Amino acid sequence: MSIDTSGFYKVEDDIVNFAPNFVYGPFDAYTLTRDLHLTYTYPVDGWYWFDTIALAYYAFSLVPTDIELFTTDVLLTHGESIVSDWFDFRTLQVDSLRISHTRSGDGYSLEIDWSRDGITADLTEVLQAGGANNTSTSKMVATRYGRIRVTNTSTTIDFTAHRTIVVGRVK
Repeated sequence: MSIDTSGFYKVEDDIVNFAPNFVYGPFDAYTLTRDLHLTYTYPVDGWYWFDTIALAYYAFSLVPTDIELFTTDVLLTHGESIVSDWFDFRTLQVDSLRISHTRSGDGYSLEIDWSRDGITADLTEVLQAGGANNTSTSKMVATRYGRIRVTNTSTTIDFTAHRTIVVGRVK
């Protein structure tokens, strides 16, 4: 499953406003709804419909942005994992990932499953195993789909503190 960034976008004072499902105009001047987005003549009070956040940023001539894809601070018991949904990097227009984590204790593993179809993993890549408590790394996107897995690889010690954040860089 990927993150749906389609919706209504408007830029005011260099701030991008996003409404995924509906917009109500001031004083009930207009209503924009997702299911009728193809019927409107844009702009409507500065609002436009875009299928992705990347298309919105491009149309508004804004610099690329980052999208937070996955964050977890679940305290995993020994041998336990947490896995994200599949991300469709092509739809999100993400070309690289920035991963950072903090933890206490050993037994930390961070992996990415790469896939061509978003159903089965074609390749699993270990990005971090053990090592320093606070790390940050970048990774180019290898295939259309990917999912993140964090595992406590210890056979006896539970996580007492942990936070992993994966951010996608929009092209």
